[in-house]
Amino acid sequence: MMKRNVFISPLVAFMSLSLVGCTITSGAIDPSDYAYTVNKVNVYVEAGKVDRTVDIRYYYDAEEVPFIGVRQFIREFFNYNISYFSDGSYYQYSANSSSIISVDTSRDILSLYNIQDFDYNPQYPHVTSKTFLHPLDVSNTTPKIKSINLANYGINAHGDADDAYLPLTLLSDLVGGMSGYTIAYNGEAIYALDQNGLLNAAGETRNAQYYGDSFHAPMKNEKRSASLIKYNYNILCLVFDNLRGYTSQLVMGDYNLVSLGLNGLLEEFYPQIKEYLLSSDTETYLYGLKLLFCGLSDGGHTGIIDKAYNMTTEEMMRCLKDEKEKYLVTGRNKGTTAKSLEAVVMAQAKADLTKGESKYYVEDVATKIAYIGFDSFDYDVTGWDAYYRGKGEIPVETDTYAYIRDCLIKAKESEMKTVVFDVTTNGGGTLGACVAIAALCNGGKADFTQMDTISSYRVTMSLGIDVDLDGDVDKDDFDMASGFDFEYVCLTSCYSFSCANLLPSMLKDNGAIIAGQKSGGGSCAITIECTADGVTYVRSSFVSLCNAKGDNIDTGVDIDFSLYNEEGETGAECYANFYSFEAMADGLSKLKGE
Repeated sequence: MMKRNVFISPLVAFMSLSLVGCTITSGAIDPSDYAYTVNKVNVYVEAGKVDRTVDIRYYYDAEEVPFIGVRQFIREFFNYNISYFSDGSYYQYSANSSSIISVDTSRDILSLYNIQDFDYNPQYPHVTSKTFLHPLDVSNTTPKIKSINLANYGINAHGDADDAYLPLTLLSDLVGGMSGYTIAYNGEAIYALDQNGLLNAAGETRNAQYYGDSFHAPMKNEKRSASLIKYNYNILCLVFDNLRGYTSQLVMGDYNLVSLGLNGLLEEFYPQIKEYLLSSDTETYLYGLKLLFCGLSDGGHTGIIDKAYNMTTEEMMRCLKDEKEKYLVTGRNKGTTAKSLEAVVMAQAKADLTKGESKYYVEDVATKIAYIGFDSFDYDVTGWDAYYRGKGEIPVETDTYAYIRDCLIKAKESEMKTVVFDVTTNGGGTLGACVAIAALCNGGKADFTQMDTISSYRVTMSLGIDVDLDGDVDKDDFDMASGFDFEYVCLTSCYSFSCANLLPSMLKDNGAIIAGQKSGGGSCAITIECTADGVTYVRSSFVSLCNAKGDNIDTGVDIDFSLYNEEGETGAECYANFYSFEAMADGLSKLKGE
């Protein structure tokens, strides 16, 4: 049925002084279902200080659900330059002419087409800062339109002459989270979460902990309202049914989530968790939410990040072993990887490679092998911007690309033949740093492929890097990178995750050797979001990274030869050969049939 805007009678307006409008289906008018109130809600961008207020609508078919106009939301919190079109009950919003969000309020249909241009903050430093990364080329398959029936999740889309109105939480899930900037509504106020500390002058990580008691205040209520319970559960189902990237390591089982949807999965296999999530008792609900994210754990990209509600590794393992929850531990779990990391660190220490540092460079003259170790992929955006503007030094200490470049120069000067990138203790980091390292090993250019799981298309981007650091990319950069003509090895463990899984994949595509133990996987970029009642979490996004053939790499990258000793009496002994120049040289020799 078509929906239309109608006049509110004086009688109805008298019943609620703030009642300003309504949207109803054709036929009998029922203001109690479709009328709305407008409240001014405080917005916080600093702790303890109201920055401004924003008009939020509360419709009478969902009294505690905050609705906001799509254009209003983007203008208020992102300042995008978007195009807008409306034809009665159909509303279309586009960014850069290629990313489209549309809302059909007559059918409650939300449609998404290549929405990546919506999913970052235009003030994010990566967008405006000078960098060593330079786009060269891009190719992609044709995106498809993803349509979501909001009515299946208990959501009515509304609209007026100027804008379509959707739940604020839903819009926050769609826009901005991949840049670490999240618009969170906790039931009382709106908070701009700057998770990476890059959008405020102080450089503070303004997460839930930063805002403290005011952010968590609503969750201290013992009881939850029926309206909020329904809304919170439905939004979680919508997000994990439609916006989650492809993973293969879910504890709950990825196949069941894809085929049944989150609600169907819980009803069939984990009805107790659903009961907890729908509880009016706040403590019971929070326990259910923790259990849910135990099950949705996919190795490190999905989980509650709000420390007020997060689980320790020990708590998670206890939940996973709770027989009444019937968990099947089929995925990569934190208990296993934590033990592996401990063993790897002990083996490194025994080999005396790292000298206790998180990054290290060690040469061996006898084997002509150099080890370069680093436990994260860091991209110092502000450091590079300062350098290129003549206001700073090369950020070797704070940026992984700068550090690796420096190490390769040392290896060349020492006439090393083989360079081993040790990512055995590396849990991931920033994509830009990872791609740049792969480019250093490939003549100054890197191609990386990603799948958009919402619009079902694949895009391959070619990037050049400024190797000589003169501010541009030209033949001199390609010549300098080509001079790093080492035999490359990537040393991985089951702990190597995310970008530490992508780097070996990209290196392998370019002919490098992968040694040690199969990497732990992780292929999705992450997005940071907030439940409808104010619990922040991180989730595998719809951007999934692939190898050159387009295969998802979520389960890890196959090794060319193993250095893992299964007969070791202790965990550290199992990894001892990883950090032995002689064992590495012997493995390479056998691989080549020498």
